Amino acid sequence: MGRPRSVTRSDLDRAMKVARAAGLSILEVVVEPDRFRLITSPLAEQKEPEDNVGPKDWPSAG
Repeated sequence: MGRPRSVTRSDLDRAMKVARAAGLSILEVVVEPDRFRLITSPLAEQKEPEDNVGPKDWPSAG
């Protein structure tokens, strides 16, 4: 069994370039001996659900 493939600088640069081109903000880079992970910002901010579960009010006449 061989040694695990190590992460190179060009691998990291390539991944960061692609993430930025996709419009992601890189918050953190986690480097391990055989891999790395990019922690990015969410694509879209999540909105809180509105409390509109009931029926809408009828429009008033006049």
